[in-house]
Amino acid sequence: MNLFQIMSKIFKWRSLVLISVLVASTTGSYSYFSAEQSASNEVLSADEQLVAARIDDLRDLVSISGSVVFPRREKLSFGITGDVADVFYEEGTLVEAGQKLASIDPITSAEIEKSIAESAVKARDANEALNAAVGAPDKLDYAKSLEVVARTKLLLQKAEDTLEDLKKNDRTEVTDARLDLMRFEKVYKNTQLDLAFIESDAKEKITDANEALVSSKTNYSDTYRRWLGIVLTPNELQQSPELLFTSHGVNLKSLFEGREVLNSGSSTIPPIDDTNTLWDEVTIYSWLSLYPGLVKGVCPDGAPVKGVCAEQEINDVWNAVGSAVSNLNSIQLSTSKDIVKAQQANDKARKDYIKAKDSFDSLSNLDPLELAQAEADAKLAKATYQDAQEKLQELESDVDNYELAELRAKLLYEEKLLENYSSQLIKTNLTAPFTGLIDTVSMVSGDRANQTSVFIEMVDTKLVEIHGSVDEIDVLSLAKGMPVNISMNSIPDRQFTGVIRRIGNASNGQNNVVTFPVEVEMTVPDGVVVREGLSATIDIVLEEYRNVLLVPTSAIYGDFLAPLVRVMKDGIIQEQPVRLGASDDFWVIIERGLESGDMVIMPEPASANTQGSSFRSLTGSGRGGGSGRGGGSGNRGN
Repeated sequence: MNLFQIMSKIFKWRSLVLISVLVASTTGSYSYFSAEQSASNEVLSADEQLVAARIDDLRDLVSISGSVVFPRREKLSFGITGDVADVFYEEGTLVEAGQKLASIDPITSAEIEKSIAESAVKARDANEALNAAVGAPDKLDYAKSLEVVARTKLLLQKAEDTLEDLKKNDRTEVTDARLDLMRFEKVYKNTQLDLAFIESDAKEKITDANEALVSSKTNYSDTYRRWLGIVLTPNELQQSPELLFTSHGVNLKSLFEGREVLNSGSSTIPPIDDTNTLWDEVTIYSWLSLYPGLVKGVCPDGAPVKGVCAEQEINDVWNAVGSAVSNLNSIQLSTSKDIVKAQQANDKARKDYIKAKDSFDSLSNLDPLELAQAEADAKLAKATYQDAQEKLQELESDVDNYELAELRAKLLYEEKLLENYSSQLIKTNLTAPFTGLIDTVSMVSGDRANQTSVFIEMVDTKLVEIHGSVDEIDVLSLAKGMPVNISMNSIPDRQFTGVIRRIGNASNGQNNVVTFPVEVEMTVPDGVVVREGLSATIDIVLEEYRNVLLVPTSAIYGDFLAPLVRVMKDGIIQEQPVRLGASDDFWVIIERGLESGDMVIMPEPASANTQGSSFRSLTGSGRGGGSGRGGGSGNRGN
């Protein structure tokens, strides 16, 4: 909004009524500024106060007052003669689509069902009469003629298909069969080669794995014997070191660490092997006396850097045996799967090859006489079919066309009547056409169902609109599809969104103020329930200004071309020229002339109606038709 627009609005809205509106809004919005007055009150008149110019945001928006409307409504009535039997729900009940809401009396329902049964019989009789009239010359002959036509048509089709198949065989199918045979033969040979290769490769892999297992067991036996002098049996080769130590009575720590290691150059007498132990004392003695490094029986922290460990070496070779066993099992499993797959592929290829060979052989042996016979059969079948058609046409031509038309009309009438009764039976129950709220129940048990005052009205509570009106000053700023914010007094802690769905044509309201109806479609979150008629405020943001310098509009003085503000500086009141920017009902942007924190003078709310200054009504009046320019700035939040 430029300066010219602001000043124009100043002189346009000088009436006492609009100034009173300004007074009311000013009272609610600026009373908190009274705390900012300083000790300079003595130079202010009794009806003036100080307000600080401040940096904040300003929104140019249109506010529309409206109410909640459920636009989708539907009156439900029986539409048939009868009495209301049951009404299952009360007003204000939420129901699902398809739920039964009310029912007609059982006598009416029974009468309709009886009419349906009678009408079905009449329709059946009319159909039989029509069929009888069509076969009036000789019903048996007519039925036979129809059968002959159908049968000869089927024979003709079969003969033509046979002939066509034979002709295709003679032209292309033999070639196609030969190509198929060659292809399947090649696939079959390839699967044979694949199977042979996979079996050979599997045998080789299993042999290698077995050899690795034998080698690892030999190494296990040699290592055990090298440390303890014990030769393992084939059965013991399958046992872990822990089991062997237990069965042999071996304690590695005691054997290799419980005796002194001979590290001097003096000679000693080797011990004699103790027959009461399974291990060889000479072997143990050799490790302890001859090995140049440190010998450990057990080594929980690993073998010594310059030494050996009996437990670790034996465990290592046993682990190698376990790895060899696992590898052999894995190879046996994987190769067996590969062989099975190759065998299955080979079997399928063999079957496909045999099938292709049989098909080729059958097509290659086509007899020329068979083709000639098929052509003769097709010609005969065609002649027979044409003859049957001619006889049927002769029978039908003898029937009175007027009689047939009358019978067909009667059948159509009975069928329509049956359809009407079936529709009436459906109407004996009122069901919800959609999920929504039962707004009005205008029926009780015993009411005549065909009266216009007997109905149930439902509303779709999922489709919610806010209806209001906007004055002619603001309507040009709005457009269909614009997003809006919606607030409701009944739900003060929530704000909702929506879009403008429709802007209607102008109408003259009170005091000939021109307004335009506005309909907004509201987005209702899950769990929120609104009622029709609730008041709501629609805010449409036209423009937003961030971090601008603001003062109250009632602080503006001066004339049309040179607006002023009165500023308190060092206890002295000065008039300061300013350049104005956009404004809302309460605030105006100062583009030049003031700084944030400058103390400007504005009238006290109680005396605003006596100031007489045109600037005090600057954009400070509400619009007609329940809408108005509004906005947020300062402590109002945006």
